[in-house]
Amino acid sequence: MVRKLINYFIPVKINSDHAELRDKRIFISVILISALFNLLGIRTAWDLEIYPIVYMLLFNAFFSIVILYFYKNGLSKKIAGNLFLLQFEVTFIAQAWLQGGILSPASAAFFLLPAVAMLIMGKREAYFWMIISTISLIVIYFVEKEQGSPP
Repeated sequence: MVRKLINYFIPVKINSDHAELRDKRIFISVILISALFNLLGIRTAWDLEIYPIVYMLLFNAFFSIVILYFYKNGLSKKIAGNLFLLQFEVTFIAQAWLQGGILSPASAAFFLLPAVAMLIMGKREAYFWMIISTISLIVIYFVEKEQGSPP
């Protein structure tokens, strides 16, 4: 069933090259796993009564599926991958702030973005997302230092 779901999102116009097909399957699998875990995280956020995070997780899951739909229908992998990573960069910032700032568990997720970027996009994109994640953490730190820790 998982293989059928992954094959469903493979772009219509595809090269029969085995390496390219494997690369597309990895890309699709990462985004599908992300959507699944966002949906699974909704229950935990609901039990903790952090309702803005419930809405963010629901949005992330929905947006991930939308990205895959457009990828299947011709959106380039570079644009789809960067949209996927940007979506998580923004929601990681919001989650870190809602969970207590720079010392919250959510801020550790910023270190996942470069790893995921390397997996789905390559080394050059991983460097870019490492810089973006570092800048985001520094900005959160200075905002928190200036305004105090979030409630």
